[in-house]
Amino acid sequence: MKRSELFFSFLLVPLDFLMVVLAGLSAYWIRYADFFQKYRPVIFDLHFKEYFDALVLVAFLWIIIFALAGLYNIRSARKLVQEFYRVVLACSTGFMLVVVLIFIRRELFDSRFIVLAGWILAIFYITTSRVIIRFIQRALFKFGVGVHRVVIVGNSKTTDNIVRCFAVPDYYYSMNTNTKLK
Repeated sequence: MKRSELFFSFLLVPLDFLMVVLAGLSAYWIRYADFFQKYRPVIFDLHFKEYFDALVLVAFLWIIIFALAGLYNIRSARKLVQEFYRVVLACSTGFMLVVVLIFIRRELFDSRFIVLAGWILAIFYITTSRVIIRFIQRALFKFGVGVHRVVIVGNSKTTDNIVRCFAVPDYYYSMNTNTKLK
């Protein structure tokens, strides 16, 4: 296991926490923004401090849900679509947790918009941050950071297929020529 894999896996935890908090703050800001109040005036009183305290608690709970959903596996070679699916699933589970907590505590939370917008924005922000992290990792591969060295012995179609599976596009293996790993 490479140190870079550990670093990026551990980096995801605080980054996801920040993205959930950012999503909640963005939803709050949108709901109280003047342009939105023209269409749907605010008829409730939701103090920012109380909201922020609840948001931090919810963000911690979501991180636990993300861990249970396998979003912090160190050696995950998931495709982006699979990771997006897990992010949506974990965020939806967190969303349902918030709905259940509001129901159990018997609080009338007047802004369904904030909860729904927070969920949608969390999916967007977390997915975007994970795409950026993947981009950074791939860029570092070009400098040999985080690359696993593999020796493949053989000269057959199966060998070529294995090389294609392990190769980073355009860096280690060229599909158009018969050049092998550098």
